[in-house]
Amino acid sequence: MVVSAIMFGLARVAFGGWAWAALPASAAIVLLTGYGHIYRVLEPAQLMGMQLGRHRHLIPAAVVLVVAFSMIGRRRPTWVLNLVPVANLMAVTGLVLPVVLIVAATLQMERNADNRENSALVIPIPKVQDSSQMPDVYYIVTDTYARGDVLLGTYQYDNGQFYRFLEEQGFYVADQSRANYLWTHLSLASALNMQYIQELLPDLDNNSGAQVVDALKHSRLRATLEAAGYSTVGFATGWDGSEFYDADILLYPDMPDFQRLQHAGTISDFEGILLQNSAAMVLIDLDSLRRTPVAEFVAARLEDRFTLQRSIALGQFENLANVPSIPGPKFVFAHILPPHGPHLFGRDGELVDYEPRAFTLTEGLVADSRGSSRYLDELIYVTTRLEQIVQSILVNSTRPVVIVLQSDHGPAVGIDWDDDPDLQALANRAAILNAYYLPPDCQSSLYPTITPVNSFRVVLGCVFGAEIDIVPDRTYIGYNSFELLAFDSIDD
Repeated sequence: MVVSAIMFGLARVAFGGWAWAALPASAAIVLLTGYGHIYRVLEPAQLMGMQLGRHRHLIPAAVVLVVAFSMIGRRRPTWVLNLVPVANLMAVTGLVLPVVLIVAATLQMERNADNRENSALVIPIPKVQDSSQMPDVYYIVTDTYARGDVLLGTYQYDNGQFYRFLEEQGFYVADQSRANYLWTHLSLASALNMQYIQELLPDLDNNSGAQVVDALKHSRLRATLEAAGYSTVGFATGWDGSEFYDADILLYPDMPDFQRLQHAGTISDFEGILLQNSAAMVLIDLDSLRRTPVAEFVAARLEDRFTLQRSIALGQFENLANVPSIPGPKFVFAHILPPHGPHLFGRDGELVDYEPRAFTLTEGLVADSRGSSRYLDELIYVTTRLEQIVQSILVNSTRPVVIVLQSDHGPAVGIDWDDDPDLQALANRAAILNAYYLPPDCQSSLYPTITPVNSFRVVLGCVFGAEIDIVPDRTYIGYNSFELLAFDSIDD
């Protein structure tokens, strides 16, 4: 907005009137902020064998357009005045539409809060006379961690040692488990509410993200345990959807880099999207401009976003190992983003080179151009840290412990979401790590194909004595509407 105001003011001085200044200033602002959109639209287009989507073609064309509009402003034709009301109407419309969406989303969140308060979320569980015997409940989710057979078949990596480690520690490993949904927010919301999304949120619509995340953060499991006297422990995760800002205890990384990067001003996802769609992308794309002060500043801010994410992950590993020292019964929810991209750790946890081609953290999380070797290296490091965390919890806990260790979904190798996805690739995406540390007499309630929707049904039913039944284990594909996936045809 500041840049736009400065450009408009300079144009007013140059052309001697607001109406005449508006045309060239608007053209320049639109081209600067929308350059990335234009580039991506024209990138595949060709004219007489020439590829149009190239900076060497678009930059001169943009300059010519701005000069042409400036010449029109200089000549002050009367038809420009007739454009002013139309342009103002377009500008007002452009402001009203997002405001309406923001207001609608805010009202929806308030309705969600009212529904939470008015609904019977809590599952009754018998009171324990001796509070020291109330077990700490850990739900540790490592994002995109593939099941053992998928790691072996797709990545040629045998993860059997980790499975054996878990079993030696007393875990039950559900080695045929699948996710109920193929997206993080859906998977976690379903697991924490012990319901399928279609039942939990029957009126789900295309703007479902806020509804699902709200259900994730204020789940039936959390309400039940808090009503029983538990404190909720949350973590800074790097993804707003899994950060419990209203937890009784919220743990952040305790490291100088975290505060340094916060104060340095990393680029947020919103700012990243703005840069990605503006002429600023030229600074990152062109080698000849990468060493200019402005380009170096932008690149440093982009890189800091990923350095901060690495610091957050390291902080989670350290804080999880120290949670047993927190007094009282605890419900601990830790969503660990690695080994989901961007892949920032080598096999031994070393810092790996990361060229910040992604302007947003979300974009970096979706894909890492370095491919499967980076994913596998990071998974191996995460596995090492999980072993350390498990040992620390079991050794240092002064009360009984329940641990559910899962992934929300597997990697999307070979899936083209815009095409008809391959069933085997979807099966691999659904195949998850799923392991349970429960009292020995409760492990008989577990089975190899158990899915997350039933995880805490077993925990509440067996460990806490609640009256809650197991539901059928199903996997659904979809984001706002869902289709049941049947894997029987490929299980053999």
